[in-house]
Amino acid sequence: MTALLDDELSSSEANSVKDHLHSCSTCQQEFQSLSFAYQLTGQLGELEVAPDLWDRITPRLPSRSFFGQFWSLFRRPWVQATVGALVLAAFLSVFLWVPGQDQAEKEFAEFIQQRERISAETQSLLFSNAGVEVNRARSNPFVKPVSFSTRNPFQE
Repeated sequence: MTALLDDELSSSEANSVKDHLHSCSTCQQEFQSLSFAYQLTGQLGELEVAPDLWDRITPRLPSRSFFGQFWSLFRRPWVQATVGALVLAAFLSVFLWVPGQDQAEKEFAEFIQQRERISAETQSLLFSNAGVEVNRARSNPFVKPVSFSTRNPFQE
């Protein structure tokens, strides 16, 4: 609406805003209020300002120290979010680091290599009864070995 009052709209945009104002009573009241404010401010004359006014004002303004300027940066939301993310990353890297993790990664890599080698060696045995025994013989090194009973409970 202020763009309409300031003649900043193209003719088509101004016409569409005017059409809306004719159909919407709430916007029409708001536009009338803005128009009245524009008329009042238009009646005011320009103020005569002394040329040295700014020179008299600036000494009275509080000067910001370096630390005041530095801390004023933290009032911005994007700075707060960035600092929070960095603190969280530092926290996670320090407190979630597990000693011996490199050894576990090595053992896991060896396990994967062993599984791939076994898979290649025993591919033909997987469909026979012997293949079941081969798979039991080479178990996961990260799991405690479990002994299986060879007795069939259904044949008694």
